[in-house]
Amino acid sequence: MHVPSRNDAPAGLDLHAQSRAHELSGKDPNFHYEYKSLDPKHPQYFGNYLKQREIGNQVAKYVFVDPWEVVHQGEVEQGRKRADDTKGVDTKVTHGSMVLMRTPKANAEKVHLMNDRMVNIQSAALHSNERNQIEQTRFGAQVFSGDVTSGAHAAPVVSANLTGGK
Repeated sequence: MHVPSRNDAPAGLDLHAQSRAHELSGKDPNFHYEYKSLDPKHPQYFGNYLKQREIGNQVAKYVFVDPWEVVHQGEVEQGRKRADDTKGVDTKVTHGSMVLMRTPKANAEKVHLMNDRMVNIQSAALHSNERNQIEQTRFGAQVFSGDVTSGAHAAPVVSANLTGGK
C-alpha cells in the first residue's frame, strides 16, 4: 500500500490562504474598484459617480449612494515649473477610455443589493405577465409549412407559437 507524501511547503516559503494581489497592485482591500467611462454620453460616465446620487425606482424604492473617488497612481514629483506650464501631471489610473474608481465595500454592497432588488422585481413582473403579453402581441417570424413545388402554401405559423410563446 502506497501512501502519498504530505504536501508541506519547503522551509522559508511564505504561503498564505488568501490572495494578497491587492498589495502588489496598491489596492486597498477595504474598497471596491470598477472602471467607469470617460465619455459624458455613456451611462457609466465617471462624473456621475463623483457626487452623491439616488438609485432605485418606484417599485423597488430608492436609496442614496455615497460618491466614489478616482484612483490615482500616486504623487508624481515634478521638476521646476516652466513659465508656460498650466497644469500638473495627470495620475489617474486609466485603461483606454475608462478610468478606475473606488468606493468603500459597504457602499458598493448597497449598489449591488439595490440592483439585484430591481432585477428581481422586474423579473417577477415579467414572469407573471408573460402569457398576457404574448397573447396580445405577435412576436416572431412567419414560417410557411407548404411545399414550394406544389405552388400552394399552407397557413402561416408564427414562430412564437412553435416555442410555446417563449
